[in-house]
Amino acid sequence: MKKITRQIVFLLLLAALLVTARASAAIHANNSTAGVEIGPKINTQTIVFDKGDSDAYGIVESMRMDTLLIGGQFFTLTSTTTFKDLLKSGDFVKVHYSLNPDGSYTIVEIELWNAAQVSIGSSN
Repeated sequence: MKKITRQIVFLLLLAALLVTARASAAIHANNSTAGVEIGPKINTQTIVFDKGDSDAYGIVESMRMDTLLIGGQFFTLTSTTTFKDLLKSGDFVKVHYSLNPDGSYTIVEIELWNAAQVSIGSSN
């Protein structure tokens, strides 16, 4: 029963993300930020990794049911991913991730973040 409840909560959260993403896309259709500079040397095609803390920073480019594209890098979502804020495409975020054996990334926790607080010294 606990597993089913978690799955239902996960599906509801993802459904809310999709509704938000579609509404945001409709509102911002003419205000695309693709390749636009956000702060000093940080743009929508940039992702900054802090590998010491397994954190990454970037702009949410797209959202799907089980993945987010952030700064050109795909991240997997799971039923255990913690969303600290409601997100939409175009948001600058901080992602705490785990590195999978195949080299892909899974989001452990994600939250809105201030781009001005990010050092770009470790950018990929």
